[in-house]
Amino acid sequence: MSPPHHTNLWSPDEEARLLELAATAPRIVDVATGMGKTRGSIIGKLARMRRNGQVGEIEWALRPNRREALKRSSPRPGMVPPAPKPPPPPVLVRAEPDAIAMRRLSLMELGHRTCRWPIGDPGKRGFCFCGNPTDPERSYCPAHHIAAHGR
Repeated sequence: MSPPHHTNLWSPDEEARLLELAATAPRIVDVATGMGKTRGSIIGKLARMRRNGQVGEIEWALRPNRREALKRSSPRPGMVPPAPKPPPPPVLVRAEPDAIAMRRLSLMELGHRTCRWPIGDPGKRGFCFCGNPTDPERSYCPAHHIAAHGR
């Protein structure tokens, strides 16, 4: 039989001490040592306090900002933590060789020794591949090989 699940193993005094140490200690392990707890329990407690709106985000590398981040906020009923911002979409940049004559072949027209450099948007009409002859064991013609690999 598993042990009973405890909902709050931290007393209010321990929470106050945690915030005090977290504002001044350079590392999480220093906070854990100062409180006689494990590093994992400190990380977990701070994460729960952030989720509950009791603490702001803690930047361990930026000591001057830590005191501001640790200020308690008044938790509001039904408070939902903000969703993380999605990362910006990657920007694809392709180097197009200047003034190269291309055969512009479809996928079905590509052969073993034809350049597979894509031209255009694959989701739109008119998408094709360069189609120029390639060197043995290469996917691109000499001009597109240089554009792709810089050599």
